[in-house]
Amino acid sequence: MPKRITPPASIFTAMFAIVLLVSSAYSATYELKRAVAPKPVYTTLPSNLNTDDIVIKLKEGIGQPEFDGQKFLKTGPEWDILNNLISSPDKAQQVSPRFNLEKEILNEMRAEAIARSGVQVADLTLYHNLRLSTSLSSQEKVDKINAINDLEIVEIAYFAPVPELATLGEEDKIRYGIEDKSNTNQSLAAAPDYQSGQYYLNPAPQG
Repeated sequence: MPKRITPPASIFTAMFAIVLLVSSAYSATYELKRAVAPKPVYTTLPSNLNTDDIVIKLKEGIGQPEFDGQKFLKTGPEWDILNNLISSPDKAQQVSPRFNLEKEILNEMRAEAIARSGVQVADLTLYHNLRLSTSLSSQEKVDKINAINDLEIVEIAYFAPVPELATLGEEDKIRYGIEDKSNTNQSLAAAPDYQSGQYYLNPAPQG
């Protein structure tokens, strides 16, 4: 019977070290980055959005500018323009942070999300909501949001989305045996429940 040859442990150690080096070099080269949406250019008011509210996301990398409830406590040509656009009493009713949580809490949430995903997620403290004056015309609203998007310190500005009730499509209504297609409450009640499949909520190692 031929003698069985066992490779020395040093070979496995060297192979493992090579795999670690390759994987670390790959991850350093292909680091996941946050996707940044292109700024929209409006020519007319969209009919499917809330054109009374503008969501303003400041550019990442400028820190977390202090806000006194009316304007940002920053100086410079672009900051002066932005403050004028959001604080004019005849054109803006109110401006406020988009997320009503303490800055420290938002920072902790962001740090945890980055640690878990490995992706640079957005800084939620940089989002603000601008409520426009009801006296503004459609063209004035378009001009205002485009002027905000022209600023380098603004990552993006867009009209706020309109919340919608969840409904089932025609195919889903047929699939779940819903005869009255006009009954929205019935559609909602028949929506499938996937809670039993939320395995990620289970403790480790399953979740």
